[in-house]
Amino acid sequence: NKATEKNIEILNFSTNELEKMNIKEINDKIQEIYSKCIIKLYPICQAGLNRSQIVRKILISKNLPKELICLSHGAIEGLDPFLNYIEYPTYVDEFPIPLKYDFTFLPLDDKLFEKLINEPRDLRFGEKELIEDQKLNPILFYEDGGIKTDGIIDRISMRKWMDINYFDQIIENGGFLICFNKALHVILVRLLERIEIYENYVNKNLSITSESSYPRFYNPQSNPIIILPISSDDPLISQDTQKTFQNFYNKINEMFSN
Repeated sequence: NKATEKNIEILNFSTNELEKMNIKEINDKIQEIYSKCIIKLYPICQAGLNRSQIVRKILISKNLPKELICLSHGAIEGLDPFLNYIEYPTYVDEFPIPLKYDFTFLPLDDKLFEKLINEPRDLRFGEKELIEDQKLNPILFYEDGGIKTDGIIDRISMRKWMDINYFDQIIENGGFLICFNKALHVILVRLLERIEIYENYVNKNLSITSESSYPRFYNPQSNPIIILPISSDDPLISQDTQKTFQNFYNKINEMFSN
């Protein structure tokens, strides 16, 4: 309800389960959206490692301009400390997993992904800037392969960077967000946080500049925020990976067929 009040449109179909979704209805709706305006596509899942990566690969294969397809984002296990902790939290689902490390104890098999998709994973949104360049999220390991939880630093700066470079861009320019499962709730909370900050500043007649850590403008009429929620298990960690992955790929491919 709160999202609706802020003019964030969440596409509501009879069911969000991928197996039961009316793919033609979704395809028609996507065409309708893009006939009215050109907005950036944002593939989002829990970690930004599998489902959103597959969606992005499919969108690129449709010859859409790459600049209109954002890098995959992991809403829960990505590079956004969405709960705003300064230090490493006790919740494992807040741990940002970098792609360049081989977690043999987690179902993140890069070779399997590349075998099924015929391409390697891409870096997720913020991975280069927050890990490789700014070193805001260094990952340290014990000799036995465990993680030193004191290795994650400056989470407030990470969150501010995501505010300005991800969420504010959606608010200012609009966006078509493809969200899987639990990612939807986190994304809505983060967007509403930023919109409310913007509205508070406007109502108080305070100056908002490009250097400020606030969205510069918000006009949902010309820059709509539209979210397509999809309920789907991760196809790369299922019991029958090959079959589940192929089914997932075919459904998404059909969804964006035009």
